[in-house]
Amino acid sequence: MSRTSRSSDARTPLLRQHFALWFLCSLLIACKGQSEPRLLEGPPSSKSLVLVGPEELNALRPEGGTLLVALWATWCEPCLREFAVLDAFAKKRPDVRVVGLATEDTASPVAAGRIDAVFGRLRPTYAQARIRPGGEHELLSGVGLEWDGVLPKTIVIRLDGRAQLVEAYDDSTLEAEFRRLESP
Repeated sequence: MSRTSRSSDARTPLLRQHFALWFLCSLLIACKGQSEPRLLEGPPSSKSLVLVGPEELNALRPEGGTLLVALWATWCEPCLREFAVLDAFAKKRPDVRVVGLATEDTASPVAAGRIDAVFGRLRPTYAQARIRPGGEHELLSGVGLEWDGVLPKTIVIRLDGRAQLVEAYDDSTLEAEFRRLESP
C-alpha cells in the first residue's frame, strides 16, 4: 500500500464527520422558527413528506376542528384501499383535517420509489406526512393509544384532545364511526 493511499484512508472518517456536522447544522438552520409541522397540501412525493412525531400530532388538529390520521404502508392493501375512502371523506367533511402518515423510510430509495408509485397511482388530495420508521408505538402512546402492530390504523383526535381508533374501510363505516363519536 502506498503512503498516499494510507493518508487518504485516515482522512475519510474525518471528512464523514465534517459532512455529518455540516448536514445537521443545515437542518437546524432550515427548521429554525417553524413552530408547527408544515404539511404538504396537494400532489405529494416521498421527498416532500414532513416528519411528524407525537409532539406535532396535536398541533396538526385545526383550531376548533377534528383531526383524522391514517397510518399506512405501501405493502398494506387495506391501507391503499382506504385512500379513496379518505379522499371522499375529506371532501365531504371540511371541518375534519385528514392526514395520511407514511410509515416507511423515505430515506431509502426503494421505499421512496414505492411511496411515489402509490401517490402516482392513487393521487391522494388530502395532506400527507410521514413518521419515523418504527415510530408507530411512540406516536400512538403519545395520544394515549396502544400500537398493536396492525395497519391500517386510523385515529381521530377530537375537539377535547381525546384520541380514538376508528374503522375507515368504506364510506359508510367511516361515516358511522364519526356519527358515533359526535353523539353526546
